[in-house]
Amino acid sequence: METKEFLRPRLVGRRFEKHGLPLDILRDFSVLDEMIRNIAISIYKEEHSKRLRIPRNFMDPISLQITGLEEGSTILKIMLVTSSLGLSPLLDCGAEYYAEQAKDRLIATIQAYGSNTPIGDKKLMTPSQLAMFNRFGCSLLEDEKIEFYINERDSNLAVLNKDIRKRLVEASSIKENYRESVYVYGIISELDLERRSFMINSLTNSRIPVAQYNAELEEDIIAAHGQYRKDQKVLIKGIGVKKNEKIVSIENVESIDLLEQCDIGYRIEELKQFKDGWYEDNKGSSFSEDALKKLKDLFDSFYPSDQEQPYLYPALDNIVQAEWDIGHWKVSVEIKLDDFSSSFLAVDINSDQAIEKDLMLSSEPGWNEMLKTLKELKEQC
Repeated sequence: METKEFLRPRLVGRRFEKHGLPLDILRDFSVLDEMIRNIAISIYKEEHSKRLRIPRNFMDPISLQITGLEEGSTILKIMLVTSSLGLSPLLDCGAEYYAEQAKDRLIATIQAYGSNTPIGDKKLMTPSQLAMFNRFGCSLLEDEKIEFYINERDSNLAVLNKDIRKRLVEASSIKENYRESVYVYGIISELDLERRSFMINSLTNSRIPVAQYNAELEEDIIAAHGQYRKDQKVLIKGIGVKKNEKIVSIENVESIDLLEQCDIGYRIEELKQFKDGWYEDNKGSSFSEDALKKLKDLFDSFYPSDQEQPYLYPALDNIVQAEWDIGHWKVSVEIKLDDFSSSFLAVDINSDQAIEKDLMLSSEPGWNEMLKTLKELKEQC
């Protein structure tokens, strides 16, 4: 048995900054072995066009194994393990050679679709093989990518992110449905316990069917459905099937969160749906999705999850207003989405005492100042 380094893909993104590997990513890499074998067989057929069949058990002598993680975001150390399996040299068809060729073609394909140069007549993966990208990389989030070194002696990279992966799938034999990791906010309106499936009324699509969920999630799903009339909000994370940019179904549920009525993420998703003219007399412009995403990221980064959540209201002039009731204090913070400069106002309803501050919520110091003031108000009650 021989072992040699085969690939060192580097995973880049917030989830990988502590050099760990989220378990859902392993599902993607389980497809990699299938891709390499499929491409290797294609290359063998190209080089032996007169043969009617490939050799029996052609790729059986090799396997791909993850043997470790290295720092630098998270780098997977993938080894190629080759075993003779008792075959005589006369029956050895060079599985290791074709695996190496398949790896090069896989990386060349990713690089080609990630560049602006024409594909031309390069030897790349076939349309049916490109369809496997519908499973490989589907767990990548918006800020994440996988980097493959084309040549270990230089810094040239092939990068797989959500956009490039989408190009690969669109060029494949799959013409309609596209799979990717999704977060869906909504309310569970229908539940089929026998089939372990349900329907979620989402904020962006009216109704999205969820094909099947695992038994360990059933208690939370039943609880959410039981509170349907009380508008119980949920966040579903899973693998969604998309058609024409819309989620048409969720085929695998990874988690479900039952949310508070004023959940920040849910409310921001609602604000994304506001169109121009949402206010009376046709006033009010729609909010920038990028600015709303940054606002959510700031809350996620600096606002403690165990702290009482504010309710977010839309306001004119690209402002979102956060409001708290803290005992006899009414607190509001007007956040300008242009630069995240903010006006803090707390009013004591018993005495009309007011506290006013200007905060810059684009970075941590401003949030710390706001949280300190909120804590002081709470201690007075």
